[in-house]
Amino acid sequence: MRSLNVRKMMSGLLPAGSKISRSTVGYRSFVTAPTWPLRESEREKEADEATKRAREAAQSLKEGAKQVREASDYVRNAASSTASTVTKMVNRVTEKVCETADAIKESVKEPVQNAVSNAVAKTAAKMEDKVAEKIRDRVIGKAEEHGRQGHSKAN
Repeated sequence: MRSLNVRKMMSGLLPAGSKISRSTVGYRSFVTAPTWPLRESEREKEADEATKRAREAAQSLKEGAKQVREASDYVRNAASSTASTVTKMVNRVTEKVCETADAIKESVKEPVQNAVSNAVAKTAAKMEDKVAEKIRDRVIGKAEEHGRQGHSKAN
């Protein structure tokens, strides 16, 4: 009986998970319970593992952020380089177009000036001929009118 009382009293004092077993040889009872340091070491192991996982996750985040930064720098540099290259090409093309336009203008300038000068000269000559013809027609026409009027007065 006494062992039962001890057993009841001890089961109330022992932490959960502890066992009290009774020996078949006698009335001796054995108590098995993990020690507190053993429990603390398990908790420490769990905490260490959690800390290790957290550090690994933080390291992965750092590496991911670094890769994102490197990728964004690469894209920025590529865009800047492309914009610079395109600007240079546009400037070269514009320069060539201007040079070509100037060359065409110079090559056409003399023939056009000659053609315009010839056209103006021909037009001026035609106008002079027409004006002279009109003047002759009027002068001759008036002279004939005077001659007719003189003949009509004489008659």
